[in-house]
Amino acid sequence: MSAAALALVYDFVRQQAFTQAGQPAALGRQASAWTAGLVADAVAAAAPEDGPVACRAGCAWCCYVEVRAAIPEVLAVAEYVRTHLPPTAQLALRERLRDTVARTRGLDAAARLAAHIACPLLGADLACTVYPVRPSACVGLVSYAAAACRAQVDDPARRTPLPINTAAWHASQAVRAGLYGGTADAGLQSGPVDLSAALLRALETPASSARWQAGQAVFEDLTTGAVADDATLVL
Repeated sequence: MSAAALALVYDFVRQQAFTQAGQPAALGRQASAWTAGLVADAVAAAAPEDGPVACRAGCAWCCYVEVRAAIPEVLAVAEYVRTHLPPTAQLALRERLRDTVARTRGLDAAARLAAHIACPLLGADLACTVYPVRPSACVGLVSYAAAACRAQVDDPARRTPLPINTAAWHASQAVRAGLYGGTADAGLQSGPVDLSAALLRALETPASSARWQAGQAVFEDLTTGAVADDATLVL
């Protein structure tokens, strides 16, 4: 995807994020869908020598990498959890989130990966429990070699190169950057935030979405680094 095309994606998402900031969960769902469409186009346009995409159900090596998300994406996941997961599953998820946040507190991305801490949203069947609304970062990582992904998790110090679809990855970055820009334009906290910590906050804070829309700093202390540019450590 050319720089001009990525700029168009960014501008479109930024404008949509600005105008739809009052419906953050819907915006987060749309961001996931927009990214999925862009990724599908990037995969279809890939060179034949790249080979088949390795990502498939049951392959979850990318789910050990830190995920940074825009706040509308977090609120979309929180809404999905509340409306689609049974009460017992919601309670279990909150416990996993608390455990993950406690175990990763103070760790940088490399140390977190070395700790082999799986995403709390990963199910026992190694499938994402919120797959339809997963953040754009997760949608945008498309690998051509599961073995390389596993090697990166098993020995992150080696920094095993990942053969990914770079066009898909850059498209997901453009979507996230647009979300950050548009929500900031609307005068709201934009992120990025750590997905696990922010999701726990969203689930445990009464009316978290409404309070965020009202300009309250619900997630202010959870803001992390800028949009990730290294898919071996951070999504």
